[in-house]
This record gives sequence, structure tokens and C-alpha cells, in this order.
Amino acid sequence: MRKTLLSGALAIIMSATAMAQHSVMNFAGKAEYGVAGMEQSWVEHESDTIQFKMNSASDADITLPSIDYNGLVIPSFTIHGVTFTYDISTRNADFEEQTFEETVLVNGEEKTITGSSFSGTYTHADKFFNLTAVFKYGKMPFPVTYILTDAAYFVPTGIEDIAADASDNSLKGVYDLTGHKVAHPQSGVVYIIDGKKVIIGK
Repeated sequence: MRKTLLSGALAIIMSATAMAQHSVMNFAGKAEYGVAGMEQSWVEHESDTIQFKMNSASDADITLPSIDYNGLVIPSFTIHGVTFTYDISTRNADFEEQTFEETVLVNGEEKTITGSSFSGTYTHADKFFNLTAVFKYGKMPFPVTYILTDAAYFVPTGIEDIAADASDNSLKGVYDLTGHKVAHPQSGVVYIIDGKKVIIGK
């Protein structure tokens, strides 16, 4: 009995250690956001990037990208202490619905982000992250729903400037680090712009 308990505890520790080794994980996927009941107001992005920072085997910090919602820019912010359950056998994580509150500093002024709901899943076999966050920013009259679907895990490559023939227009434009063309770049995110690695200023 003692041996079984010890091996079970060891498996949990090893599994948690393996997850913690990733420290900060990046996921990129298709996102959409808008106000529930106002379908014409919804915006889609082909590729948004979130960051997942492991704090322990049961909680993490998740950083969402900045969002341009009909001219209102909601800055990138981190949801701290998001709790989840971790399945040792599948290495999947389930984020049951929970609330959150964060503050961001915008032009020297603190703005409150009040989240009425956050939920999500991480599927280890596919290395996919799905999440839904519903929140108000500052004095917004209605909450925004942000949905990220099948965001794939990726390792930033540390790409330096890319040499290209000046006459070659194939590298012109804005691309994310997975090579997808981006129509609406967001602040605080690294892109390849005309063949060079650039981080858009916040």
C-alpha cells in the first residue's frame, strides 16, 4: 500500500515538474471576439498569440493579446492565478469556468478589467489550447467575449533579420511567426514585416 501511494505521489511530482519545465508556452490560433447578441459587431483574427505561464500543477497565468474592438483598443493583459485540473494519464488540462479581475496601466492611468467568465482546455495529444474569456474593460457598457480556437503550441525561433533580394516582393507584408499573413497586427506581438522581425509597440 505504501509503495503504491509513493509511486502515485512520485508520478504526480514528475508530471508537474515536466509541465513546469515549459515555464512559458506560446499558442497561436484563430480568434474571434464581440458582444453577445450583437453578431454584426464580431471581429475575426486569423492568428492571435497567447502565453501560458505555469505557476504550479494547478494554476497558471494567461496573457491575452491586445484587442482592437471597433476602434477601442483593449491592451494586452495577463489573467493571474487561473486554476485548472490536470489529468496525469492524458496530460490534458481543464480550466473550469471562473471569474477574474486585473488592472492595466494605460497612459499612466489604471484601468480595471473585470472578467465574469474564463474557461478553457489544453489537449496534450494535439498541443491545442482553447479558451473563452468574457470581460469588461474600464467603463465599457457591455462585456466582450474573446474566443481562441485550436491554438497550436509553438516555440519562438528567435529569428533575426531575413536576407532577401530587394526585388523579391514575396516577403512584403506582415506575417506571424508561424508564417501566416496578418491583416490586423496587434501591439506587443512579434511579427515578420517585409522580411524583418519586428515587435509592434504598445
